[in-house]
Amino acid sequence: MKAPKDSAHVSALILCSVFGSLDAGLAHAQTAPAPAAAGVSTLQEVVVTAEHRISNVQKTAVSVSVRKGEDLKAQGRYSLQDILQDVPGVVAGPTTDTVGGRSDNVGGSLTIRGLSSSGLARGGIVSSVPAVAVYTDDIYEGMGSDYDIGRVEVLRGPQGTLYGRSATAGVVAFHTNNPQLDHYGADASAELGSYDLQHYSGAVNVPVGDTFAIRIAANRYSRDGYNSPDGGALNDTAARIKLLYRPSADLSVLLGAQFDDGTFHTGGVIDQLTAPNTVAPTSALIGTGNTKERQYWAEVNWNAGPFNVTYLPAFRTFEQNTVLITAGPLPGGLSQPDLTPKDQFLTQELRLSSEAGSKLTWQAGAFYYNNPLTANTSLTFNQTGALAFESSSQRTTENAGVFAEATYPFAERWRFTGGLRYDYTHIQNDEVYSSNVNGFPLPASPSILDTYNLNGGAAIRAFNNVTYKARLEHDLTPVNMAYGMISSGFLPGDVQVSTGAGNVPTDMPFKSETVTSFELGSKNRFFDNTLQLNGDVFYYIYSGYQTNGVNISGNNFAEEFATLNVPMRMYGGELETTYRPTADDQFELDYSYVNAHFINEPAEFTQFAVATQPNNVVPHTVNAAYTHFFHLADGVDLSVHGDGRYLSAHSVSSQFLTPSLFNTGATPYADVGDQLIGDLSATLTLPDKHYSVTAYVRNFTDNRYKTDVLVQTVQPVNVSATLYDPRTVGVILSAHF
Repeated sequence: MKAPKDSAHVSALILCSVFGSLDAGLAHAQTAPAPAAAGVSTLQEVVVTAEHRISNVQKTAVSVSVRKGEDLKAQGRYSLQDILQDVPGVVAGPTTDTVGGRSDNVGGSLTIRGLSSSGLARGGIVSSVPAVAVYTDDIYEGMGSDYDIGRVEVLRGPQGTLYGRSATAGVVAFHTNNPQLDHYGADASAELGSYDLQHYSGAVNVPVGDTFAIRIAANRYSRDGYNSPDGGALNDTAARIKLLYRPSADLSVLLGAQFDDGTFHTGGVIDQLTAPNTVAPTSALIGTGNTKERQYWAEVNWNAGPFNVTYLPAFRTFEQNTVLITAGPLPGGLSQPDLTPKDQFLTQELRLSSEAGSKLTWQAGAFYYNNPLTANTSLTFNQTGALAFESSSQRTTENAGVFAEATYPFAERWRFTGGLRYDYTHIQNDEVYSSNVNGFPLPASPSILDTYNLNGGAAIRAFNNVTYKARLEHDLTPVNMAYGMISSGFLPGDVQVSTGAGNVPTDMPFKSETVTSFELGSKNRFFDNTLQLNGDVFYYIYSGYQTNGVNISGNNFAEEFATLNVPMRMYGGELETTYRPTADDQFELDYSYVNAHFINEPAEFTQFAVATQPNNVVPHTVNAAYTHFFHLADGVDLSVHGDGRYLSAHSVSSQFLTPSLFNTGATPYADVGDQLIGDLSATLTLPDKHYSVTAYVRNFTDNRYKTDVLVQTVQPVNVSATLYDPRTVGVILSAHF
């Protein structure tokens, strides 16, 4: 088949245009190009910054998927779980801590290629380092990823060279819309839906002269709980302002500030299981949580002549005052007040990069992260009033890294990329932890506390890590390429305190997690740019995977978890297909496969856990979608979209089953069978394209399968579950000027 030169020429023009705007500081917020014109049935060219430089996604030799903000908005997808639901190899859960409250990091709820974040020891609210690095507007764990979205990029596989710690499983990068200098603009939407859903969002773009522009965006979301109106109810109010100053073609400065205030409820109704797949909702108290987040950041881009400079400073604060109500081994559940009066994040990143068009494409930089935190929590049995534990932490985490990466075309259509990074992590966790030793295994009243003080040298851990990347790329044709890559990633270790055997508190240190990945991939366009076929296969070597949810307490009430390092091997692959046979039809079909298994398990792991692989690994996942455009009378357009997802049978347990739980028949409670979920949406757009209305139904079969299970005992049955969101319907009215 003759290569379609027109597609290559269009791609080159788009890339040149975007490179030309890089020094304006706008490149990082470019959305995908507009849909094909009427009568044109070719796939769009999509621009990404997955590797900190502008590139066509089909020319980027990494497993990356892109979702456009306008498509997410049209389908009523705003939460992290909904945004990433159809990305192959990715599973997203609610942004919560170990027992249901809000977390100060987003990545902890993500799983990529079967890799979940390691959990902190039960009884603490200090977040562990997530296995997935989440960036918003190039800020690590930045705020505001659920409104005014331009695009979302998902990178699968270790990204240790450019992104450092917290990227062993991959990276999710949100890019919100930046101010624009060339026009006034406004967007607004109002959404009403099931469970008294009310969602209002809007943005305005105002240029001031030729060198200054402002964009203000706001978001308000509220709904009732799924099981009871009060239990599970939440509301959130957020706003963001961005100021862009571009005095010349060589310099741009972007300043930003935003806030997010949220209230959520837990309890009300807890889903208990009376049989492996039989849910018995039970009433419970209602707990209330309040969170407050603030962020201030900047992005400076300067064309210094022989190289480009990018500087990204950011400061974020997180506060939480929460009482969580969760399931427990006794009727009435558990109450856990979480207080985080201080949780501050200072990040700074400096990058130097080669000029656009240089034969040798390179970048080098440094990254700094500082997180001082104060956290207090306790756990009480509501029926008896007995205190299980209480904890107070004064914790500081520092991370500094330097990195460099370069790509060189050593022959026609051949390129080599090499990268190296060094990271130093220092953790000091001064903690006072008390647990109730009266009445083992179930704490009883009066509470008799055994206290452990973690301080001095025992509270300090330091880790040195080196990660690398070596990649070979080959252009088979202008629209077909293949690559092979070896890369590595790491998560630093930690030390925390939790309840151990006999309810006695103990420190729980664990080592760094390291992974080496081998990957082969190919990206292709066929049939005159109407069929896109991207695929990859991978093999991972884990010298020590951080297993979360190992119960070393000696009882089955699952209140005390530890993290242990276990060697592991993984392999699998993804296949993404998009086909546009006509200008009005588009088909998408994605498939992912993951196989993971432990090897050479340490004695401590086999003593307390019965498992051959990590939890929540879905072996086979299939996503299918179809969109059709109808052109009605008088210029009215109607687009109809449907998508479905298949997940093969897998374990959904939040902890590794102990031998006694396994022997008493807990496995069926922890497993879920094959699942099918489907969504439908339709959008009517008026002739002037300024107004549209969308109607959608999510999970139209109302399939509320288990997504998480906590098994405490089987004889008698005491198992709680988290279920997939129920069927919801909604209507969205949108305006764009």
